[in-house]
Amino acid sequence: MGLLEKLFDGPLDQKKDLMRQASPIAHVSRSAPPFLIVHGDKDPLVKLQQSEVLHAALGKAGVESTLHVVPGGGHGGPGFESAETRGVIEQFFDKHLKKSATANSRQ
Repeated sequence: MGLLEKLFDGPLDQKKDLMRQASPIAHVSRSAPPFLIVHGDKDPLVKLQQSEVLHAALGKAGVESTLHVVPGGGHGGPGFESAETRGVIEQFFDKHLKKSATANSRQ
């Protein structure tokens, strides 16, 4: 039994509705908050294409989405802690969270 069959507790051809519900793409809406997606291009568990499809669906719905691909990155690991990746994360947080924190501290 493969990883997905274990996750969905049975044959995938019998779990299509459950799989669809589990997909983040099924829940994309215009009201979603901004997304930061960080994905390794060598991830053996979740293919980069999955993040690319999510990123595109968010954009199509009018949701701001940032996709940062970690060259040589797997499913986590050192590339996710690089100065470049940290910079992308800090920039995203500064843009989307810093102004909210400042506004809340003034209240």
